[in-house]
Amino acid sequence: MPRRPFRVTALTATMRTVSARHPAAARAVVLGLAVLTGSRVWSAQHAAEAARRSWGEVRTVWVVDRPVGRGGPVVTRAEQYPVAVVPPDAIDEPPEGARAARRLIAGTVLEGDDLLGDGTVPEGWVVLAVPVDGAPPVVDGDPVSLFAPDRSLCDGVVHAISTNAVSGSIAVAVPPSCAASAVTALVDRSVVLARRIVDPVDD
Repeated sequence: MPRRPFRVTALTATMRTVSARHPAAARAVVLGLAVLTGSRVWSAQHAAEAARRSWGEVRTVWVVDRPVGRGGPVVTRAEQYPVAVVPPDAIDEPPEGARAARRLIAGTVLEGDDLLGDGTVPEGWVVLAVPVDGAPPVVDGDPVSLFAPDRSLCDGVVHAISTNAVSGSIAVAVPPSCAASAVTALVDRSVVLARRIVDPVDD
């Protein structure tokens, strides 16, 4: 069997001897150690509170809880930040059901243009009307992909859905680089719309 270190064994034996011969002294030592530990914990908590007060005025912000790709659902948590470091366009309300306008990393303080909401689309994108016929079920903000018979055209985001007694269409926002080829496929009635499954960290 491996031998115990001499110092640990000797210290344990000494403590046992003191405890047996002088129980009151042993209890005093234990109490002293407890007070010392409690004092250190209180000091750490006091220092944390003092640091918080030194921030000055704080504000509730909404922070990205987990990474999300463009068009994906945004999961958030509320945090308190010093007003001095909060972005001027940080949102004030929890973004219920919002989707990301771009790839967002965990810890990002959300601003208005980080989200696809209230019919907004990324700046510079083009909105095209794609026939409902043959399209899978989608809702506003869903990430989608457009295909022609022989190639993939581009990825986009559902902007709105309209239907009437005669026909229906899905308004899809696409990057400007894709607009011309998508329009050609639409005119030829050869475009296919597919709902895209977004990985939380995929862009």
